[in-house]
Amino acid sequence: MKIKRKVCYLSTQCLIYIFTFILFSRYFKHVYLFGWLSHNKCLYLSVGIITLLLTTFKSERLGYVLAFGNLVGLIVGHYLGELIRKINMSKITGMMDEQMKYKLSKN
Repeated sequence: MKIKRKVCYLSTQCLIYIFTFILFSRYFKHVYLFGWLSHNKCLYLSVGIITLLLTTFKSERLGYVLAFGNLVGLIVGHYLGELIRKINMSKITGMMDEQMKYKLSKN
């Protein structure tokens, strides 16, 4: 019974990572953060493997927290990054030098 539950937990977490990767790398590739995700798929895969190993040897809850935290972190990171970029873009004035304009528009 315990092995069956572990397999269920592991398959659910695998599906979360696969769904997140396919959704963001295929359909939202034009967005910077999600394009970065599709470009660095080995890193993302290693995070998923670490999560699955933690689920296997430690706790199921920890694995779910990491899987859902990854999904939520990607979404919140995108929108928070866009908000910070808009705030910095609003600080640009015509009197600034080109270096400061570039810094505010790119960071």
